[in-house]
Amino acid sequence: MIALSLSIALVSGAVSPAVPAYRPAPVLVAQAGYPEPPPPMAEAVPPPRAGWVWIPGMHEWNGRRYRWVPGHWEHERMGRRWQPAHWEMRGGGRFWVPGAWVEAGPPPPPAPVMAEPPPPPPPQVEVVPAPRPGWFWVPGAHEWRDGRYVWVPGRWEHEHRGRAWRQGHWERREGRQVWVEGGWR
Repeated sequence: MIALSLSIALVSGAVSPAVPAYRPAPVLVAQAGYPEPPPPMAEAVPPPRAGWVWIPGMHEWNGRRYRWVPGHWEHERMGRRWQPAHWEMRGGGRFWVPGAWVEAGPPPPPAPVMAEPPPPPPPQVEVVPAPRPGWFWVPGAHEWRDGRYVWVPGRWEHEHRGRAWRQGHWERREGRQVWVEGGWR
């Protein structure tokens, strides 16, 4: 009798066995003929919160059309990372893979440290040839090649009527020295 009561309780949900914290979501098939999902909607991403993970919004297929499901916060799960929902091509068909918490695996290798080149040396003094009608003298400049600065000598360019030559120059962008190529503007 006790065994019968226990099995009825288990079936009815009154007593539940240990439920794993993670259940893999099923993969739903997107049959041929369904339209491509629209691009993600612009969504304001809130600032990070300790112990929480922001799950971005997505378009979800409801059998007839896509509907936008907004992003939301979920408690962080130690040793796991969020794998966003996405479409996959398998055997010529598109399959919808719902988002799920997956094993985090080993941490990614550290990003290689890129040594920033030093600022370029001052331009070299060039002897500018005599002007020629219809031509414009482009001064030489240093270029960064194979880990060192190389002087590229000046040259003559055909004039472009109504346009001005903008000299190439070095700029600091995102903490690095970047060469901005000269050209007609």
